[in-house]
Amino acid sequence: MARRFSMLAAVLVMALTVGLGGGSASASTRSILKPGQTWTIEFDNGGGCEIDVFGKHHTWNDIHFPDDFGTYSGGGANITLTWGDKSLSFQGHYFPSGTEYIGLANTGSIGQLVAGAVSTWDGVPC
Repeated sequence: MARRFSMLAAVLVMALTVGLGGGSASASTRSILKPGQTWTIEFDNGGGCEIDVFGKHHTWNDIHFPDDFGTYSGGGANITLTWGDKSLSFQGHYFPSGTEYIGLANTGSIGQLVAGAVSTWDGVPC
């Protein structure tokens, strides 16, 4: 797991060097994340994971905890997630090779938003 996050950190540094506003024209003009899709958000340093379903009107809900919800903007080359109570946010850049957004939470944790439902992350069920 440490190796995976070392690789994620290296990719994140590259993304931040290029700039989260960058990316291919095709990714920035089309939506990658679509309403009805399930994605898993995962955070390093024991931050855990959750499986979210993205809805219309740029909202999302955790599939296990209905009271855990929020909003998102973007969904093309870049995405920003904000939790309902505004205590947590995540900004990521899309990497097609891994079918994931990689970025940072406002807590400083490295995070990734992975397409589909992941059953466990860092040994903990999502």
